Amino acid sequence: MAEEAARPEADRKRLEWLVNDTLRQLGHAPDPSVGQYLDQWLKDEREAISEARFDRLNGLIRQFCRSVGFKPIREVNVSDISRFRDQLLKEGLSPATINNRLGSLKRIFRVAYESGVIDRNPVALVRAVKNGGNSTNGTSTFTPEQIRMLVATAEGDWKGLILAGFFTGARLMDLARLEWSNVSSEFIQFRQGKTGGFVQIPIHQELQEWLKTSVNGRFVFPTLAVKDQTTLSWIFSSIVNRAGIDAGVSRRAHGGRAEAEGI
Repeated sequence: MAEEAARPEADRKRLEWLVNDTLRQLGHAPDPSVGQYLDQWLKDEREAISEARFDRLNGLIRQFCRSVGFKPIREVNVSDISRFRDQLLKEGLSPATINNRLGSLKRIFRVAYESGVIDRNPVALVRAVKNGGNSTNGTSTFTPEQIRMLVATAEGDWKGLILAGFFTGARLMDLARLEWSNVSSEFIQFRQGKTGGFVQIPIHQELQEWLKTSVNGRFVFPTLAVKDQTTLSWIFSSIVNRAGIDAGVSRRAHGGRAEAEGI
């Protein structure tokens, strides 16, 4: 290890591999990394949960691992969890969604604690987000200029979904599951998944132009209809980041109907 550490190209992953390999040769099991433990936990849960819940947990684990990085699960601390929570706030997720994800992590780490893998549950020591947010992060809608930036950055069905969200104010999942049977020459009409209420919204001319270019089938946005809420939210956040839009102010994907004449 001393020889390896002295090399200019030495990195932490290589040194950690040497430590773990030495421990294995001595008959000791090294602490699993965050990714290793969470992946194994999800694998063990696979048969006991639904496909939709599996997809949501898998998305959460991938996102959490990107935030925490490569480190033993025993070293995950309160600061890591707080930083992840604040990251979700900056991405514009609602307090309810963030608290739900923290709750899932809390249950996973509780299993690790009860199994003796970790000495304490760091998630249990992190405060939940208050309704309405607990920081200076406000909630606002996208401006027409920002919508132009998002559409220019997005690809495929995402271009149409972003336009639809801006011009209709509908929720992300309602739009992703939108079927052609809900679209007429003048209106988009559907029953909201969250409230069950029926809505009928006039189609803006620019959205109408995009719809004409789409291929008919069952779903208006077929590549997005098969994705769950967590995946859609994560992809949308990445589009916002790539477009160079300030993520310090949270914005809803269903940013309200456009009052401007066009984008």
